[in-house]
Amino acid sequence: GGGVLNAIQYFSNEPFLIMNPDTIWNSHYLEELKLMEKKFFENKKGKCSLLVVHKEKSFDQSFNGDFNLKNNLISRKGSDDLNYIYTGLQIIKPEVFSDLDEKVFSMNRIWNNLIKINELYGMESNIDFLHVSTLDIYKSLLEKNSNVK
Repeated sequence: GGGVLNAIQYFSNEPFLIMNPDTIWNSHYLEELKLMEKKFFENKKGKCSLLVVHKEKSFDQSFNGDFNLKNNLISRKGSDDLNYIYTGLQIIKPEVFSDLDEKVFSMNRIWNNLIKINELYGMESNIDFLHVSTLDIYKSLLEKNSNVK
């Protein structure tokens, strides 16, 4: 979060895309990104939208879910049974950072603030989620997916 806050001083005031580097992205995500962008700009009150995937589609089955998703709104209701994992892709408006006085923080702080006011939106990915969470997972991904390098 702090890194994004530092970087936005160099951006315009337009929404921007954040992609985490520990997800294995492929060209199949392009269609989902286009749809996510379309939905984001149609939703006039949206400030942030996350691409999430059902935890059953995760290669690394040790992941607990991060969120729940219902009617395109993300929540953490029923925190013992969160079924969706953040893929590492989001569209966000710089304005969500305007009230922060800290320089080092997690994006979870932004997301939790938006959840409180029912303004954290999400879209479900249909792509199998390949996340490089540990060296062992990376090695397993290499063994099972020849297109991972």
